[in-house]
Amino acid sequence: MVTKILIFCVILSVASCYQIRSQYEGGNEACLTACAGGSAPGSDWVLYGSQDAYVDIDITHCGFIKAPAVTTSIHGKTRHWRARGASAVYSLNEEMFRVYISRDEGNTLNEAKGNGWYIQYTAIGYIC
Repeated sequence: MVTKILIFCVILSVASCYQIRSQYEGGNEACLTACAGGSAPGSDWVLYGSQDAYVDIDITHCGFIKAPAVTTSIHGKTRHWRARGASAVYSLNEEMFRVYISRDEGNTLNEAKGNGWYIQYTAIGYIC
């Protein structure tokens, strides 16, 4: 198990590495798996407040039995470098998580949809 955790630590951030080690220590090594995917470009964003946006990411296809460790990044055609919050994961469980984004000015939802912004993720957890 330690070897798999160390390999995943190279892929993920140090914070995620700590979360994996503390959350999954003593588990069945054969059940630890990685799953990756993303939201649909520009189409899954929902207005939050007056100018911000969020997207819910479905991870049921991964088959996790409890909340995995997740890292995220934002992608798109242009201007996604201006978004804040894309690496913060909320409402995480074995089936889904949410990411909120905002900008200093303008309507984040219109920017996200118009420029095809989407969230890519890597999740690591147990499937048995």
